[in-house]
Amino acid sequence: MERSPLSGCLARGRSGLPLTATIPKFGDLVSLLGAGSALSVRSLALVSFFALTTRTAAEIGVVEVAAHQVALQVWIFLALAVDAIAIAAQALIAASLGQGDNQEARLTADRMLAWALVWGGSLGLAFWLLRGALPTWFSSDPEVVLVVTSLMPFVALTQPLNALVFVWDGIYIGAGAFRFLGGWMVVATVLGAIGLASVTTIADVWWVVTALMVFRVLPLAIRHGATLS
Repeated sequence: MERSPLSGCLARGRSGLPLTATIPKFGDLVSLLGAGSALSVRSLALVSFFALTTRTAAEIGVVEVAAHQVALQVWIFLALAVDAIAIAAQALIAASLGQGDNQEARLTADRMLAWALVWGGSLGLAFWLLRGALPTWFSSDPEVVLVVTSLMPFVALTQPLNALVFVWDGIYIGAGAFRFLGGWMVVATVLGAIGLASVTTIADVWWVVTALMVFRVLPLAIRHGATLS
């Protein structure tokens, strides 16, 4: 695996060598721009998908789009709660690979994924227990509350899966696999858009969201060993 600029910087900082200001080389700038562009594409694709889910929910009905926004905000909140592990994974994996210690990188990745399951499972359990009361925190409309309650199982039960995806994202970013992440996110978004085109209920929308996360986790799991070798 080719070392990324981030992993090299972390390795040098940890070694105690001075970091002096230099004029960047054109090749380094191209590498950084390539990495940044790939991650921007990844983020744009993900945001575009969720924008499509909101549009689809709005076409289904006013109550449905209101409930969808509540469920989506809870989903995003839980994603950000797991992001701390993903960010730690970025730094630790980059540092290990920057030092050429692939074995340590693999061990670190395995520990991070285990923590992702524990943290995701804990969050999922907590929100499963709150699934009856949580919707009333967002709305007093009985119709909206009823639909939000029906969506809470999607939000709660997918948390272990979501946590794995987000932490794997951090691992792959630390390993410098930017194009892989960006490319697969675009493919997942296109497939998700195709799925959303045929839905008729708000539950169908959330089945597509769940399918998107399943599609995302599969290539991450399959390529896990090769990425850190």
